[in-house]
Amino acid sequence: MPTYLITNRVPEDFTPSPEAFAAWTAWFDSLGDAVADRGNPAFAATTAGNCGPGTMLGGYTLITADDLDAAAGWSRTTR
Repeated sequence: MPTYLITNRVPEDFTPSPEAFAAWTAWFDSLGDAVADRGNPAFAATTAGNCGPGTMLGGYTLITADDLDAAAGWSRTTR
């Protein structure tokens, strides 16, 4: 099964909190066996190209899915 990269973006003014951590943990748990590598948060970053106004890289996740449409569906599940 192919592996897909999800980049996690957060608002530029994002401040980590216990509530945010709990929400991300619940989202990761909802992915179940699709998670190939939970990834890591990003602490320093720069951009190359247009990455969306008002956001910055928050981290990444690797998931496995049957195809790109299925992978995109996982990325749209409620966080």
